[in-house]
Amino acid sequence: MLSAGAYYCAPRELVIKAPWFSRVDFGITKKFPMGGTRNVEVRFDVLNLFDNINFNPVANPGTNATIFQTTSAYTDASNTYDPGGRLGQLMFRFNW
Repeated sequence: MLSAGAYYCAPRELVIKAPWFSRVDFGITKKFPMGGTRNVEVRFDVLNLFDNINFNPVANPGTNATIFQTTSAYTDASNTYDPGGRLGQLMFRFNW
């Protein structure tokens, strides 16, 4: 029951249905012993193995024909973390 001065302008529950930000990274390592505690390690990593596109959400879609249409995907503009897309790296390590 509403009192005389109470107004409800928005729904009490807000459900957002959108895909999660997801990535699958894969790595494989092989160690080659060289005697004693010395060894050579070779590692191969693939980041974003399935090349998943994480689209940027549309905050204010509007009302025209492009409603809820996204035109950009996640990327790290400064390339300090993730430039986007699938990446691979090969690593060699000498342990003694």
